[in-house]
Amino acid sequence: MPLSDGPALPLAVGYFAISLPGIAVFHVQNLLDGILKGAGDTRTPTRLALLANGLISALDPLLIHRYGVRGAASTVLCRRAALGVGLLALRRNALLRAAAAARPSEVTGAAPRGAGAHPCCCG
Repeated sequence: MPLSDGPALPLAVGYFAISLPGIAVFHVQNLLDGILKGAGDTRTPTRLALLANGLISALDPLLIHRYGVRGAASTVLCRRAALGVGLLALRRNALLRAAAAARPSEVTGAAPRGAGAHPCCCG
């Protein structure tokens, strides 16, 4: 049976038209979580995941009931809300602000190029 013979194709197209662009939101949220975890903050990514999943659990059934299959793409909206909160948390992270304000040599502890460095490779 070809794909175009049933009602599933228009429903799938409607769902994926919304949810596939949402993959970018998921990847940015994953990047944000990695940055926060790398800075030593593991609580905020956990809270963001709980926020996103709580919103998804609450809103998906309501929006699916109201809009049908397209309502299932509300996952993107919920993740987007958690991403917004995460970006605010990222701006408020003291360790990351200090690292952005510091010079690279202060962060890494490396000597500036040419200042007492080995002449062969660091010159």
